[in-house]
Amino acid sequence: MARQTVVALLYNDIPVADGRASDERTSDESPVDLSPEALGFTPYFDLEDIPAEQEYANIERALTEAGYKVASYNVKDRFERLFKFLARRKIDVVFNLIEFFHGRPEQEMHVASFYELLEIPYTGAPPMTLSLCQNKPLAKAVLRSFNLPTPRSMTIRTMDDFKSRHNLHYPLIVKPACEDGSGGIENASIVSSLDALRARVEFVLADFKMDALVEEYIEGRELNVAVLGNGSKRRALPISEIEFEGMPSISIRLSAIKRNGTRCTKPIIQLSPPALPTCRKNSPLTLSHSPCKQQKHSALATMHASI
Repeated sequence: MARQTVVALLYNDIPVADGRASDERTSDESPVDLSPEALGFTPYFDLEDIPAEQEYANIERALTEAGYKVASYNVKDRFERLFKFLARRKIDVVFNLIEFFHGRPEQEMHVASFYELLEIPYTGAPPMTLSLCQNKPLAKAVLRSFNLPTPRSMTIRTMDDFKSRHNLHYPLIVKPACEDGSGGIENASIVSSLDALRARVEFVLADFKMDALVEEYIEGRELNVAVLGNGSKRRALPISEIEFEGMPSISIRLSAIKRNGTRCTKPIIQLSPPALPTCRKNSPLTLSHSPCKQQKHSALATMHASI
């Protein structure tokens, strides 16, 4: 009888002070209505708004039903737990759901590097890609090198670099240069005057201790495409869109704003979207240093998924 492939389902769910899981709902929080009637279309996949713990259980069940032997494990933000778990077991592949360590998303790349050192195949992007994707100015430079348009921008390291005259057109959006996803983005991130721009850049530099990325703001649909596999076997999964319906009415819409660690928008699935709006090509961007506080050097990598 052939040996079952052993899959380690690893995640990092840290209990909060009252003993609940980090994303567990309170009694007054209701699930998002993801029915076709509420969405206005029939999703390609069945959608559910569920806590992470149930999501982990669903993944484990799906892998088990597919014939794999699954070992699920919560590392609880402790590296020694991760090390001992992998060192004491014969693991064929890691289904990696660890996206941060010690509350720092930039540590995600080091978890993938640990799998690399142990020579254990894993799901998700390799370390260099994870590092690149957290360095927004560098990621924009890579996109431009492939002639992909990205909003015109400038990177400000200190207030000494701040210039009252620039060639960008308002409104502008100010982001921490190396935060994960939409971290550090809120209504005040959109600025329409020099005074507001200066105030927001000062806030990002002081609060996040990293460079401020200033981009020309473009409004449009927020679409994501996941790629499964490597090389000639890779394939794109159905397009997902962040839906703005039901968000508070504000003058300029922001995608996936985080408040207290929770995204205000919900992901949906919709195929064959209309053409995306275009934006100006960036002017050349000079990267003479790393805009990330913890990053000592930068590395270019092809953006791809690894398994």
